[in-house]
Parts: sequence; structure tokens; C-alpha cells
Amino acid sequence: MAQPTATSHCYPSRGHRLQLPSELLFMIFEYVIPPDIFMESTSVYGPSSPWLHSLRIKTTLVQVCKAWRLLALPFLYEQILLHHASQILELARTIRESDSNIATLIKRIHLDCFTPRVPSALDEMTFILREATHLQSFSTGFRFLIGGITHLHRRGLRRFRAVIGGLSDTLTQLGYCAHPIENDVPFNLSLRHIGTFSKLVSLSITLSSSWYTDSKSRPEVRLHRLTELELLCREDADFTVFDPWELPNLRRLWILKSHRESCILTTKHAFPSFLQRHGSGLVFLDLHGMSYPDVGISWDFAKLCPKLRHMVVGCLWSGLNFSEGFFNSSTFFHLDIWTHSVARHQLRRELDAAQSQILRDARLLDVELAHIRRLPLLLPPDMVIVADQVITYRLPSFCIKQSRSLIELDHGEFDNGDTEDEDYKEQEQNVEESDEPSDTGDEELDDTDGYEDTDEELWYIPRVTRHFITP
Repeated sequence: MAQPTATSHCYPSRGHRLQLPSELLFMIFEYVIPPDIFMESTSVYGPSSPWLHSLRIKTTLVQVCKAWRLLALPFLYEQILLHHASQILELARTIRESDSNIATLIKRIHLDCFTPRVPSALDEMTFILREATHLQSFSTGFRFLIGGITHLHRRGLRRFRAVIGGLSDTLTQLGYCAHPIENDVPFNLSLRHIGTFSKLVSLSITLSSSWYTDSKSRPEVRLHRLTELELLCREDADFTVFDPWELPNLRRLWILKSHRESCILTTKHAFPSFLQRHGSGLVFLDLHGMSYPDVGISWDFAKLCPKLRHMVVGCLWSGLNFSEGFFNSSTFFHLDIWTHSVARHQLRRELDAAQSQILRDARLLDVELAHIRRLPLLLPPDMVIVADQVITYRLPSFCIKQSRSLIELDHGEFDNGDTEDEDYKEQEQNVEESDEPSDTGDEELDDTDGYEDTDEELWYIPRVTRHFITP
């Protein structure tokens, strides 16, 4: 088995109990554990995924000794990702049987699994949400599909929805995006319920007229603390649903589309009216989920946001019309463009030859990193990087390389042939073949568990090395 390097892993010895102050140990743990926010585990489930590398580090720290366990346990449980129904059962059992009051350590839960396969999973998830009294963030992933629902499951779904509605006094982040297979499944929260989450600073919801806008009533929703809004637009998206909303502190907006549908924002969606009403304070606008043949269309939207300083647009190939007349902005403005590697060099040449300074300074982002939705914010374009300098962020199983004009993925320095990973692969396949709960320790999550950090705060930056491009 390949030996882990000191720069990427920490494997404390079980034979030595280090007598270090708790404060120092806590700082060491924060440094050793990779940053969850860079690893978007909703997209990677393989044995070599960065999230599972991070999880192994956390479980190792917990198992060293009692002193380390008490300090490391919050790192293991504060962010939880559930991508198998059996994990819901295991977590519920752990909460019931543990003496460490595990539920109070949970701050963020991301639910990304197909629950109907295990009838009791939804009820157990309801139990977990009731017990997690310190929960700050709850979100659902694209694999949380509602289908094959029996009448019994429908009752469980109503209870599940009711307990989410009861979290309105504690949640600061809510991500409630899914793709129901059956339109009559009572899954979505009503707009009136969303309005009760007065402490929200971040909200992600699906925008569909079949869910929200078929009703005559348009309730007033006042979210005065909300700074981030992420909208997953279906083909029938209608932005007029937000007309009676009050979003005075909205600063960052993401517009995404369902991976099953095509949605190109036009006048019929009332998106320009939405920006005129709620875009006065926007400083960041991400439209990379939309596909346009002309960057100028996105720029039309940007002009409706007077304070906008950073915009992200979707994948562009070479030979497109950049409509340079739209980019004659006198304000300080950054443009990020997601692109494929095969078109990157040609697109870069076209941007470098543009008349607009905004286009010449535009930054290209590797689409292989698109699962890190917050990448443009995590590595902001106003970072001080000198010419010909490359910054490398080293994370478990991959690197991110950043220069002034490009952010790209790099797998080159890592060996994925680790026998430990092969052993794990067999275990994961067994878990996927059967949703029966595995026999694990009372206070330890199986390596197939995962957690997702949706907090934007950069309390940890991955190891960084700087070097310069040599001719």
C-alpha cells in the first residue's frame, strides 16, 4: 500500500498518548482535516473521492484515545452527508444508543439518497431531524428522488415535511431542491412555510410553476437576513412568484437548471423583472447553469444590477459572438467563464484579442471543477497573483491550479492505485448492493458516510504552493 505523505494525511500512533493542550490539538485538527467546502461530495462517491479521504482522517483522529476522541468527535459529526438509505438507519441507531449525545453535534445535514427502497428510512430521517436540536443547515441532493411512493410512504413524507417546517427557528441555510417523479407527491414546502424561516441567510429551492405558481395567492415572504439565493429552474420556471418577496440584503444569486431539462431564461420567465426588483444589491451573479450563444445576453442581465462586480457564465466554445459593445463598463468588474479543455486555448486567444478590458481579463474555469459551485468565490478573481505565477491547492486525490487567467483541475501528482482504496471499493459495492444496515461501532460512521460543508467562510485554506511558469 502506498504510504501517505505528511502533507496530505495524519495517522496518529495508537501507542502514544500525546499530552498536548486541548487548544493546540484543536488547531492541529483544523489544519490536518481537509476543507470540506472544496470537495462537494454530492458529486463523488468512489473509493478515492476526496471526501472519503477526509472522512478517514476524521475517524482516525477519533480512535486515537479518549482525549482525542472528545475533541475530534465534533469534526466527524458536525457535517453529515447521507447517500445510502442504510446510513440513515445507522445514524438513527447511533443517536439512540450513544452516550455522547451525538445528535447535538450535528450542525449540517445533506440528504442525497433514494429513500423509498427502505420503508423506515424516511421516518428515521424525521427522528434525526427532531433530535438534532443544534442543526443550522439542511439540504437535499439530486438523488433524493420521490418515486414509488405508497400511501404509507406518503404519510411518512408528510411527517418529514412537517418536521422540516418546524426547524424554522434554528436553520440559517436551507436547500430544498429535488426532482419529484410524481407531481402529486406532497413534498415541496409551500412559499408560506419558507417565509417562516426568518433566520435564513442562504436558500436553495426549485422554481417550477407546477409547484408554486399555479396558485392564485402570492404570499408575502420577508427574508431580511437572506444574502444568498440559489434557484434550480425547471422549464416552466416563473420568477413572478418573487414579486411580493422582500430580500433587502440579497448579495449573491445562482441560477441553475435541472439536468433533465433545458431552460434558457427569456422574457416569459420574468427574470429581468426579478433582477429589477431584487438585484439592486447583488454583487455576485452566477448564470453558469444557463446556455446562451452570446455572452451579451448575460451582460443584459448584469446591467440590471448596478452593484454587480462578479459574474459567472456557462460553458463557452470558441468562435462565439462576444458582443463587445455590452462590455464597455467603467466599473470594476470580473467575468468568469466555464469552458472545456478542448476549447480552452482557442477561447483564450479570442478573449486576449478582444477590445474590452473585461473580456481580456476574463478568467477561464475548468468544467471538471464545476461540481465545486462556490469555486469562483473560494478563489476570487481579485486575488493578488503576479504574472506567470501558478498557485497549487493540494487536496486529497487532486490538485487545483490557479493563475491569473485560469483555474484548472490536476490529477497528475496522485496515485489512485492504493490498495486501501481497492479494499474500500469492495466494501462500498457491498453497501450499494444491500441497503441493510452494517454493524459498526456505536459512535462511528461507516466510511461510506459523508458530510457536506455549505458554509462559505474560509476558516481553512488547503495547502498552497506557489511557483512560476518557466519558458
